[in-house]
Amino acid sequence: MSKHSYKQKFLEFGFTSINDHGVAKPQCVLCYAVLSNESLKEYKLKRHFETKHPQYVEKNLAQRIAREIKPHTIGERLVKPAAIDMTSLICGDDVASKLPSVSLSNDTVKSRIADLSLNIKNQVVAQMKRAGKWSYQLDESTDTGKYAQVMVYVRYEVHHLLFYSTVRWLSRGKLLRRLIDLRTEVQFFLNDKKHRHAIRFEDKEWMLKVCYLNDIFALLNDLNLSMQGRNQNIITISERLSAFKKKLSLWKKRLERGQTAVFPSLNEYLEEWNQMAIHRFDAIKPILIEHLENLITEFDRYIPDRNLTCQLWVRNSFLAKVDDLSEDIAGLQEEFIDLHHDQFHRQLLSTASLGKFWTLVKKEKPMIGSEAMTFLPPFATTYLCEQGFLALAAIKTKARNRLDPGDDMRIALSKIEPYIEDILEERSQFHQLH
Repeated sequence: MSKHSYKQKFLEFGFTSINDHGVAKPQCVLCYAVLSNESLKEYKLKRHFETKHPQYVEKNLAQRIAREIKPHTIGERLVKPAAIDMTSLICGDDVASKLPSVSLSNDTVKSRIADLSLNIKNQVVAQMKRAGKWSYQLDESTDTGKYAQVMVYVRYEVHHLLFYSTVRWLSRGKLLRRLIDLRTEVQFFLNDKKHRHAIRFEDKEWMLKVCYLNDIFALLNDLNLSMQGRNQNIITISERLSAFKKKLSLWKKRLERGQTAVFPSLNEYLEEWNQMAIHRFDAIKPILIEHLENLITEFDRYIPDRNLTCQLWVRNSFLAKVDDLSEDIAGLQEEFIDLHHDQFHRQLLSTASLGKFWTLVKKEKPMIGSEAMTFLPPFATTYLCEQGFLALAAIKTKARNRLDPGDDMRIALSKIEPYIEDILEERSQFHQLH
């Protein structure tokens, strides 16, 4: 009979391997039971894990339920019956008969989620203490039950939900795009209803303005989308905003020369109506130019130009110069020179995010690493809070309006994996004391 070999994926079921007189045998890291070589099969090890250690299965399923933003009752109502059906079909009724011992009631899932959430929170607090420098972002909203919910994100090397709708104006550009695409149908409908705004669609100047606004909103939407995401920071956001402000000035100059290629809807409408629309365009061109000037002014007022030279070394220390760093901090420029000639970190920068890059640099070069981290932790956008409140809307529905969503939110939004072994050990110690 051929011998079975151990596979790395068996660790998923809590099994490592021992050598017994040249024969590999699986050993459970939870109960230390040693099984036969014949048991080195995925379904047998999984069966041991699920039948001998159902508490781990419960917590894994509870974590999945919270991550997928599902009601706690789905475990008892859907997951367990489906698991029993599948196990009975594949492994037989004898194996399936053991699955009912796995408790997935509403109360059990809620309790497991609370344990997992507390473990994640404790990890975040511990990491904050080690990080030294961190920032937080706070926002407040009301849920379906009209209760106020406060959300706090913290960022150090990475960011997590510590405590526990989309951007509305993003849809305006899409609405204008649909209006332009369906202008013939809309005009016909309004004429049929004898509505006073039906005549607007015959007004070339008005339509040119709508086309222009559609293009502007589309460009703003693209800018906004480029600034969303979990890994954005002040440096990357500043670069995108500075580039967009330069583009506004460029588009204004082109518009002054009558060039409209950057505005596709406007350009398409002008080509469709030829000379008639071009004549009207000359009449409204000063209005469009003035609007771009106002946009530039507003961007300058709300988002003043930053001196990015002092941040260039953070963005790419291998393109910066030693004089870009302060001489007032002893050892800072010396560490920069060391980093500048470090080929390992040069290669790392091309594959890692800025946060990960400087976190690793900080371990070897604490002076320059700490200085760089003063630029990275601050939150540059409200993206995370917006995503959090979207999750809140999905978690706390009208049908679940009495739910305290804090624990579910933390698991759904945090990237930290809970240490289930620590939770079980704490539970075991608690029962021993009582």
